Amino acid sequence: MKVTTTDGMLQVYRDRDLSSSIVATLPQGVDIQLGDKTLYEGREWMEATLEDGSVGHVLAPSARSHTTFDPIPAVEVPVSKENEVARANLRWYGVLWIVLAVLQFALREYGIAKWGFVCAAVGAINLAYPVRQLLIVNGLAMIGVGIGNFLGLYGGDLSFIAFVGITQALWGLRLLAKFLVGDKS
Repeated sequence: MKVTTTDGMLQVYRDRDLSSSIVATLPQGVDIQLGDKTLYEGREWMEATLEDGSVGHVLAPSARSHTTFDPIPAVEVPVSKENEVARANLRWYGVLWIVLAVLQFALREYGIAKWGFVCAAVGAINLAYPVRQLLIVNGLAMIGVGIGNFLGLYGGDLSFIAFVGITQALWGLRLLAKFLVGDKS
């Protein structure tokens, strides 16, 4: 099978032995012919015929890593509709967390700016890496912020902040429950 080196890292050995001399370290863009894989002393080797006709051996894992050799073509796995919905929802949670962060910074005279950093971090993670397991992070963060608000740790009008805290804690519990029951919406 004819392959091309993708970087300057592929080493061609004289024999199927790491202690044998290195015939060549091939630069990027060199075409070589690879033979069948063989197992020798616990390592997979492939015979390599260079453009000038000389023959050596390469480690099969190195051939996979440093050439266009692809023994098993990649199979594209379609993303299910429900996973796309879950990712979209997590991105929206990310937007909501960013909005909460902006509000936390805007209301810093009430002493809640430090939570803005937490909100911004959770929001950024949701936007950058929307996977279902983030429901745990979202839920725990929201419960933490909610309990803090409920206890009045951040100042402000205590009745309003307590109401917001209860709402946030319940939202956090809902997110954890969604993860636990496998809800992908």
